[in-house]
Amino acid sequence: MIKRIPNGWLLLICVASVWLAQTPTDSFAQPSTPEKNQDQQREEARRWLERMALAMEHLNYRGTFVYSHSGRLQSLAVVHLHSSSGVRERLYSLDGDAREVRRNNNLVHAVAPEQDHYSQMNYQQFTRLPSSELLKQKSRYSFQLGHKHRIASLPAQQIRIEAKDGFRYGYEFWLEERTGMLLKQVMVDENQQVLEKLVFTNIELGAEIDDKDLNEAITDQMGKPAKQLANVNSQPRWRPAQLPSGFELQVHQQSEDDDDTLEHLLYSDGLAHVSVYLEPQEIATVDTEYPATSYGVVNIYSRSMSGMHITAMGAVPYRTLHLIGGSMYDSSHLKPSHEEQLDSASSKQ
Repeated sequence: MIKRIPNGWLLLICVASVWLAQTPTDSFAQPSTPEKNQDQQREEARRWLERMALAMEHLNYRGTFVYSHSGRLQSLAVVHLHSSSGVRERLYSLDGDAREVRRNNNLVHAVAPEQDHYSQMNYQQFTRLPSSELLKQKSRYSFQLGHKHRIASLPAQQIRIEAKDGFRYGYEFWLEERTGMLLKQVMVDENQQVLEKLVFTNIELGAEIDDKDLNEAITDQMGKPAKQLANVNSQPRWRPAQLPSGFELQVHQQSEDDDDTLEHLLYSDGLAHVSVYLEPQEIATVDTEYPATSYGVVNIYSRSMSGMHITAMGAVPYRTLHLIGGSMYDSSHLKPSHEEQLDSASSKQ
């Protein structure tokens, strides 16, 4: 299954369970060698991705990797322990400011020089792995099995996932042949330009992990824990009038603090994820759409309307966030003439 912090160190957290290594060339420029039809490739990709999800959650491992984006480079380390009591994980920076994320099953705490109350939710969002929804026939991705290569001294199989429209990015995964562990990931835009690359320089699979490997190294810098959200079974009051084809509501959460309500809606197509945060404003403001912002590959759309501040964010093209966040409406007060999913043709506008 799937597990995935804005602010200056969102770029660090986007890395958190998607570890990889670097090869000398851009494999997106290379042709795919297997000559199999799309159904066959989808089925083989499904098997590989299922193995990857199991490996990344159930294997014990430790390693170091490099994350590159926008001409910047960061060195990080990860320690991951799976035991009878669940999963414990530690992710921390090796250069620059001391930054760290610690996970104990579903509890996640981020430690950094700067923090905000979105940190925990976004860690969980951006460490998600591909779900079975990705491989449905209606998927807006095509799949190819690519080349084999050695990464961090381990043999790996390449899987290319190409977006069929402009509402999502393409990906390349390199998986260790024996376990299916993810060793490398590359994200590209619709023009096949590399947006980010994560580089696993060293990894020990099946490592012996003990408690001292997971001890907090920067506890004196700990800030307040992230706001806790509880899953909500009912349909959200606020909904998008338009969704790109393939995106569906996966998670509906709300803070348990009635004095400071925060609502979180997570939409996904099985690989790409968009989080929408809704915060009531004490003072009603005119409908205002704020300038686009981004943290690395994570784009952010923000708008105030009807006493609500709406923030949509995700590692997707800005047009996707604008479509979803910009079409949010209060279904208890106003029903649009139609709610629809846009197909790939709409992305060309």
